[in-house]
Amino acid sequence: MGSVIPVMLELFALILIGYYLGYKKVLDANKNSGLSYLVSNIFCPAQVIAAVYAKGEMTSDGIVLQALYYGIGFYIVILLITILFFSIYRCEEPDKTIYKMMFIFANTGFLGYPLMRALYGEYAVFIFSIMHMGYNLLMYTYGIYLLQKGVKLNIKSMLTPGLICSIASLILYFGKIPLPANVIDVFSLLGNATTPVSMIVIGVSLSLIPLKMLFENKKMIGMVLFRLTIIPVVFKVIMDFIPCDLFIRELIVISSVLPAGSLIAIYANQYKRHSEFASAIVIVSTVLSIITMPVMLGILL
Repeated sequence: MGSVIPVMLELFALILIGYYLGYKKVLDANKNSGLSYLVSNIFCPAQVIAAVYAKGEMTSDGIVLQALYYGIGFYIVILLITILFFSIYRCEEPDKTIYKMMFIFANTGFLGYPLMRALYGEYAVFIFSIMHMGYNLLMYTYGIYLLQKGVKLNIKSMLTPGLICSIASLILYFGKIPLPANVIDVFSLLGNATTPVSMIVIGVSLSLIPLKMLFENKKMIGMVLFRLTIIPVVFKVIMDFIPCDLFIRELIVISSVLPAGSLIAIYANQYKRHSEFASAIVIVSTVLSIITMPVMLGILL
């Protein structure tokens, strides 16, 4: 509780700043779209590269490989759960697209990284970033595909900076490739901008929609609560039957309780697809997670 709530309050402070800037018309929809582009194509990819060189303390290749393997398994399972759930539960567009993205893409970077740092230390940030390489691969392929339905998706369109940097980070780590300190510092500085700018983007997006729609949609609240409570229990049960390092098991469970990722709203805004509903999902999920995260972590860990 003491580690999670301060992080959540910091994020909300940034969202409020964005809301104020939008309310005062300092940032409008067009400027917000430009900020979204910076986050998704510059800051977030840089954060992935910087994480490779921000280990804080040395760790074994065995733990790194476990993080990679189980991370891939995590996204395979969550993808299968999502496909199965929405094959049974009928939901109309545009809600269905954003609900699917909420199920799959959690706030692993913007909330997960500071949470790892608070709970385990700097070393855990690196392991967590390796575990969620699948996030980047899936977001820049399946996530973009969902937002571009009806548009032919080709290989060139998948080669986004985020995907390229995700692959490059694995090569850099396992190839033991050093980079000059100044270059690493540049990636780190750019990556550090991800959290504040992304939260400001969400805040501006919220200023463009009626606040009452956030908590009037009972179906949305029900879906968010299902994602934040039932899905973590499923992963806890699965991990109890799988032999792996306790640290890795805990990271998987923590990954499953995180709220919807702000990249959902960022990309929805960038591609001009369901951006208002996406922003609402992200903020409602983040608000409710203030309660659900400490409770679920207390029960499951």
